[in-house]
Amino acid sequence: MNNTFKALVAVAVLAIAGLANAQNSASASATANATIICPIAIVNEANLNFGNVVSGNGTAHVDNTNSETYTGAIAPGANAGSHSAAQFNVTGQSGSTYAITMTPASGTLTVTDGGANSATVQLDAPVVTAGNPGHLDHVDQGGCSGQQRFRVGGVLTLTGQPAGSYSNANAGGTPWSETVTYN
Repeated sequence: MNNTFKALVAVAVLAIAGLANAQNSASASATANATIICPIAIVNEANLNFGNVVSGNGTAHVDNTNSETYTGAIAPGANAGSHSAAQFNVTGQSGSTYAITMTPASGTLTVTDGGANSATVQLDAPVVTAGNPGHLDHVDQGGCSGQQRFRVGGVLTLTGQPAGSYSNANAGGTPWSETVTYN
């Protein structure tokens, strides 16, 4: 082979080797980002209260508007007291959406007199009192000013229980909680 050709081949080999080395590594930049939002919180503002109810066989229903209706052989008692749906206040990041989880999931509670006597309460689904359900509406300017209230009513079923103060907080009662989680 002639020397010129050999020189050209050598230059080509060196050029290819240089290109291979030049592409042996590469780099790119990245940015780390985070958006910090307010924690979501829930506070109980009122408990579900059926007031004084005369024992018998039937139901008492307190709805989310705090109205009470009766079926069967039960009625409001003397000095019936106030009846009200439970009310919860949710706060957090304005404009955020959230989900509500009720425990127990069935919404069925046992209320007891602290002893051997019990009755059943079937909770209604939560109902938002104002605004878009599951949406933390702006109360005022600022990211942490989202707020929404919801109420939970229920149906108390009686089958002739003896007089007493019945509650799910008494011994033998079913614990009840409402949990809110950002979507």
